[in-house]
Amino acid sequence: MGQTLSMCSSQAVVRRVEDADLENEDGMFGLRTLVVASEQESSESEEGSSLSYPISSRDSAYETAGSDEEVAETDDSQGDQDLINSMLPNEILWLIFTKLEEPRDWSASAVVCRKWLSLLPSVIACAPSPDDLTLCKKERRRRQALQRQLEERRVILAGPVVSDTRLLALSVGAHGKNRLSKIEFVDCPKITDTGFSALASACKDLRLVSISECGQLSGEAFAAIGHCQGLEVLRLHGAGISDSALGKVAQGCAMLQELSLSDCTAVGNEGLTHVAAGCRRLKRLELSGQSGLTDTGLKAMEIPTLKHLLLKRMRGVTETGLVSFVQGPSSRKLRTLTLSRSPAATDEALSQVARHAVSLRAITLSRCSRVTNKALQEIALRSPSLQHLTLLCCPGIGDQGLEFVLSRRSDTLEKLCVSKCKGVRDGQALALAGPCNSMRVLELSGLPHMTDKCLAAVVRACPNLQEVDCSKSPKVGDVGAMALAQTCSRSLKNVSFRGCSKVTDKSLAALSLCKLKVLVLSGCSISDTGLVGLMRSTCGRNLISLSVSKCVHVTDACLPQLVNNLKNLWSLDIRRCPQITRQGIRLLNTGRFGAKCTILDSHHSSASGCEKAGVECASGMSSPSSQTECRTNRKRSVTAEKPCSRPHSQRASWKILMQ
Repeated sequence: MGQTLSMCSSQAVVRRVEDADLENEDGMFGLRTLVVASEQESSESEEGSSLSYPISSRDSAYETAGSDEEVAETDDSQGDQDLINSMLPNEILWLIFTKLEEPRDWSASAVVCRKWLSLLPSVIACAPSPDDLTLCKKERRRRQALQRQLEERRVILAGPVVSDTRLLALSVGAHGKNRLSKIEFVDCPKITDTGFSALASACKDLRLVSISECGQLSGEAFAAIGHCQGLEVLRLHGAGISDSALGKVAQGCAMLQELSLSDCTAVGNEGLTHVAAGCRRLKRLELSGQSGLTDTGLKAMEIPTLKHLLLKRMRGVTETGLVSFVQGPSSRKLRTLTLSRSPAATDEALSQVARHAVSLRAITLSRCSRVTNKALQEIALRSPSLQHLTLLCCPGIGDQGLEFVLSRRSDTLEKLCVSKCKGVRDGQALALAGPCNSMRVLELSGLPHMTDKCLAAVVRACPNLQEVDCSKSPKVGDVGAMALAQTCSRSLKNVSFRGCSKVTDKSLAALSLCKLKVLVLSGCSISDTGLVGLMRSTCGRNLISLSVSKCVHVTDACLPQLVNNLKNLWSLDIRRCPQITRQGIRLLNTGRFGAKCTILDSHHSSASGCEKAGVECASGMSSPSSQTECRTNRKRSVTAEKPCSRPHSQRASWKILMQ
């Protein structure tokens, strides 16, 4: 929006003039000025009588145009900003914003002041779509996402270009009706305690603060979070917060409901004691990688409102500490428990959890080598409300424990995930346990001994399955896939056969009768014939995500049918398909299909892929090598591998990048 605006005193007239090279290479949005002159002063322009007021700049948010003098006091900058907004009525500002065409410019304008933030949603809603129909949906989707962020008063700052001056610019005009409520920092190594403390002191109505990998922030910055008395969610990853700073946060943020401390190695027992004393409304606590935290700190967490507890890589917490915790008042309302690589996860500890946490609904055990079938039996007997059970890489758990759980909780269990548990051979125990009509999600991945016969028996016992994952089960083939399609044809939504080389076109013919939304066929022995039949069926009309990576028999011949039939598809993974050429990729990237669908391929260009995703390349490179994929597409590839039925509007992660 680098243009100079002039308004005469006799009548409000806004005229556009040339961009007088005011953009700074290191600037925030480029230097933009507002020139306010009277009718008499405009005739004396040779004497330079017009006054300039800054709206924003990148590294000099308080510099004035045509002068090297810096304004040191915040009150003066606030006065200039108020003068700008008071001189121009909302109608004139609205007309100015309608001249912006790029969502990036809208994002930049949103962080100037609260008044602009309140005007932009209506501007975006009324902005005309491009004339080219191939870009309409893409552009509308980006505008709608940005409008949602503005209405939520949420800003995400990402990348090394974010500095203290940007935080000072955000803090200007923090007093008003449209204050920031959510702010997130992702990999911002240049921000320091000065800028963050100024922002936290100005934006006292923040409800969510997330800080990830901001290396220069220390105790002073984190202590300033205590000024946000209405804070409800605090997420810290790789932060250097100390026990004393955490104590100041707990003292000032009595309304805190969610606290996540991931890889915050400086936090110890004293910090958790402060949290237990100050945050009496805490509902979710996540601790990960705190080497200095022991049984004493966990025992001190006596918060009766706690519902979700996650302990990951907590080497200092033993079985004694977990037992002491669940025997206290904190386990009365506990609903979910996650233990990952924790020495506290033993049979005795889980037995105590089952006895005292009577409201427990979900348990996740990951890489817990000391857990055996005895713990599962206690959980099944004493947890009447158990709905979700996830077991990842637990070698002590076998078929006997699973069979006991399913036989006891067949009426309540809705989700069962078993992955890479050496004691579980083929999943036959699920069928022996009897019918389980409540089961909706079943993940049996990494079971090398599971056969078609076992899978068919399992799906007959669970006829209402909606999501099934049989990834990395090399003995599963067409017979098991057809049994799944026939038994669960009405309810099935998401299916993954990743790494099942025995799945062929016959399985696709059976799955075409289901109304699938997500289908993962990576590494399967499918061909163009089976894919074309699937695309022309009911399944093809409902698909929103399709993965056929590493399918060596898929060629360019099926791509025209894919473009014409998969109208709702938004994610397509065709990486490592040797018979798909650049010409086929070019066909996919044209027309409406290319405008709305994110395509992952071996000939991928990171810049174009990021443009389709609605964000910029995280590496900062305009055109990386063809083999290098940007961060956004790596995230989407993981999403495509894992079944999920949520629509694109709920899955996309949109960011306001300050670049």
